Amino acid sequence: QTIKEDTSLPSGKNIFEVSVNTLNVRSKADLTSKTIGQVNKGDQFAVINSNHNWVQVELKNGDKGWLYSFYGTFSSSATTGTEKENGTITILYNGTNLRSDSTTSSEVVTRADAGTTFPVAEKTNDWYKVMVGDQTAYVASWVVSASSTTSNVKKDPENKVKTDKKKADRKKGTLKGLTIVVDAGHGGNDRGTTGALGTDEKDITLMTSELLSSKLQAAGANVILTRESDEYVDLRKRVSIGHQVDADAFISLHYDAIDNSSIRGFTTYYMHSYQKELATYVHNGLGNMISLKDRGTQPGDYLVLRENKQKAILIELGYLSNASEERNVTTQNYREQATHGIYNGIINYFNAQLD
Repeated sequence: QTIKEDTSLPSGKNIFEVSVNTLNVRSKADLTSKTIGQVNKGDQFAVINSNHNWVQVELKNGDKGWLYSFYGTFSSSATTGTEKENGTITILYNGTNLRSDSTTSSEVVTRADAGTTFPVAEKTNDWYKVMVGDQTAYVASWVVSASSTTSNVKKDPENKVKTDKKKADRKKGTLKGLTIVVDAGHGGNDRGTTGALGTDEKDITLMTSELLSSKLQAAGANVILTRESDEYVDLRKRVSIGHQVDADAFISLHYDAIDNSSIRGFTTYYMHSYQKELATYVHNGLGNMISLKDRGTQPGDYLVLRENKQKAILIELGYLSNASEERNVTTQNYREQATHGIYNGIINYFNAQLD
């Protein structure tokens, strides 16, 4: 399905840089067209042509293809993005790959577990160059937390210093300085629910999370995905990721099912009182963008909410057990509208914190 909204190429901006980990290259400006390759986060291309939300680029092998422009940013000239960097990075996940170069396709030099710290030599686009023994290696910025050697702020048990600084740095309508965890429900051998027409929940939660992530990043947020592929991630690990990065918001995305196939609609859940306000804002933002039956915000005893010290919510984005609703919520157009609604709700929530 093609995207109907028309966005022309920004004036004077002829370089497109990929902002998601991997992005399919299509033969035509259409999500149903053939995939002819993949590009990686940080890759930059000169734009040959544009068509609505798509840009045509020339790949390194000389082939020409189309990229969905919401998954990247535009600039007027290509940059190396290399800068000297002081401080350290800390690995967030066990088994994190450290690579020979700053791409996801380069050779794995070694692996490191959560909590391992490395001094940073420099930062290249979204990769940190670090020393491992007597050799250099690169690690992606989205799997680490970074700290600067110039920072000398003492720990504040109530996070007041951190919160005040975030408020001072951020302008309304942006998410600069905020860390948001986007949790794609299920994955791997946990398929989630399977729809009346055969849709696996785990597949569309991942697509939805990637789209939401790109919108939040465009507003300046540091976005952490609990999974970026079809893999199983333990529920407690999902929660711990939010705790490790001290997330300002934890958004868990799901699609619903029930034995009664006539039930339909979307619901936003919270568990603790400190999660309720975020749930209300996001639910209202979502309701303004989609036409599903509104089932309201409700307390929900889900582990990712119950065990979460962060402001966490769980959104059920429609019933796959209702065949008509399944047809609707599995479209690219629905994901566009739903993620835009969630994005608006998050923006409105954090705007309100500045008042």
